[in-house]
Formats: sequence, structure tokens, C-alpha cells
Amino acid sequence: MGRRQPDALEPEAPRVDVRSTGPTRKNGYVEYLVIAFFFGLGSGIIGRGKGSSFFIWFLIGMVVPLLGLIAVILYRVDKDEPERQCPNCHKALKLYVQVCPRCGTDLYLPDPAAVRHPGVR
Repeated sequence: MGRRQPDALEPEAPRVDVRSTGPTRKNGYVEYLVIAFFFGLGSGIIGRGKGSSFFIWFLIGMVVPLLGLIAVILYRVDKDEPERQCPNCHKALKLYVQVCPRCGTDLYLPDPAAVRHPGVR
């Protein structure tokens, strides 16, 4: 007894593809980690170029990839911030620093002639 040929009027039963029923990947974890790594790397490089910490911007870029990259692009350039010297230990500090991290001296607004502007030529 051979296989019976379906009649022209008889509908053919739908075929079930067994291969497509299970997940083929592990939810894209590897892809996310690769994308997050490169966003973190880009954020860290841009942050370091602006005078900030590479490691901190790398972590921010990895945790929130797109927002971290946008934040580092919009972040201020620390290398161009005005500087002054601590009157006690003579360490060069940014103008927005209020307490010297080396000696603990309270810093007040300096004389405008004592302020150095590294970004302005």
C-alpha cells in the first residue's frame, strides 16, 4: 500500500516546521555586551579627551550606552576651565574648586589677574 495522492478538492494539512519552535539564541546577551562595550569605549575616549576620567565615562557609557555617549558629548571641557593656584601649597586648581584637595585650605574668589585661562590663547 503506497501513499495516497490527495484529491484536488481535499485541502492539504499544514506542515509544521519543528526547527523554528525553539529559541535559536540566548536572548541577545552577547550582542548587547558588544554594543555596550563599544559605547563605553567611545564615551571613555571622548571623556578623556575633554580632561575627565576615562574609567568613569567608560562605566557610564556601558551602563546606559546611548545616554552616556550623549552626556559625554554635552559635558564641559575640563582642560579649558580657568585655573588658579592655592595660596598655601601653590597647587594649580580649577576655578570652581572651593577647598584645596592637597592642603584643605578654603579657597575664595581670586583676583582676576591671578586666574589663568588655558583654553584662551
